[in-house]
This record gives sequence, structure tokens and C-alpha cells, in this order.
Amino acid sequence: MSVWLQLVNEIKRRSPDQLITPAQRIARDQVLDFMRFPQWINLYGKPGSGKTFIAWALARAGGAGYLSFPDQLKNITLTQEALLIDNAPHEEFDVRRILSSCDLLGASSVVLITRMPITMPMKRVEVPLPSSEDLALIFKSLGLLNYPCRQSTLPPSPNLWDVLQACV
Repeated sequence: MSVWLQLVNEIKRRSPDQLITPAQRIARDQVLDFMRFPQWINLYGKPGSGKTFIAWALARAGGAGYLSFPDQLKNITLTQEALLIDNAPHEEFDVRRILSSCDLLGASSVVLITRMPITMPMKRVEVPLPSSEDLALIFKSLGLLNYPCRQSTLPPSPNLWDVLQACV
């Protein structure tokens, strides 16, 4: 198994509270609060802001189903009331198609994870790129997992993908 996959699996195994940054915790808590009642939610942010990591944390905390891509809707039998769909489109036509598929599956809450905000009426939570304080916390956490980061290889404004690449 590649070092990259070992790191991702280690992150998935850990309690999200050990690794999540304060900004990510705020976004996670907002989405969890919104998920208490049946509705559609859009979790969005730039690449490398931590949307997927938050989705993994939400799936563990809220007992929601997690799909990496919307195409996986065709092959599932829903056993949870909430569904998290990563890499979802933000265009209205495609969003409506996905939401109608989720409705047919019986999902009461659907979280669509996108790079751009969805303009349809729904709750939206933006995940910001990591701040310098967030990055310091991430470096420390990954170091404790025996994945020290080579900070000299990072670009001037790194995102989370840049940080993970520098640690493998």
C-alpha cells in the first residue's frame, strides 16, 4: 500500500476531534445542527479546504451514509436517513436530479459537497482554506501520527492536499 493511502486510512481511523481544525469544527457543527431536521445542505469550499475530511467526520458523528461521487447513488440501498455526497455538481439541473434520486431512496437529509455554492434554496456552509494557525495544528497532528511534514516543500499558501503531499 502506498504511503499516501496509509496516511489517508490513518486519518479515517482516527477520531475526527483529534485532527480537525477549529474552522473545520465550526463547519462540521453547523452541518450537524442543520441535519437534525430533514433538509438539503450544501457544504462547499475551495479544493484543499477540508470538505471531504469534514464529510468523513459527519458520517461518523451523525451516522450518515457517505458517497465519494454522485454516480454511486445508482448502486446503493440506503440504510441511513442522512446522505453525504462528495464531489457533487453545483449546477441546478444536476443538483435537482441528484436530490430526486435521494428522495426516491428515502434520504431525509442530503448534504451535497461542492467546490462552488449551489444557488438553489438550501442551507449553505462554507469551509475556508486553512489559516496559518490551522496549518500549525495540522503539522503537529500529522507529526504525532508519524507523518512529519517537509514544510520547505510547501507552496506559499498551501491547502490541505499540499500539506498531505508534503507528509508522504
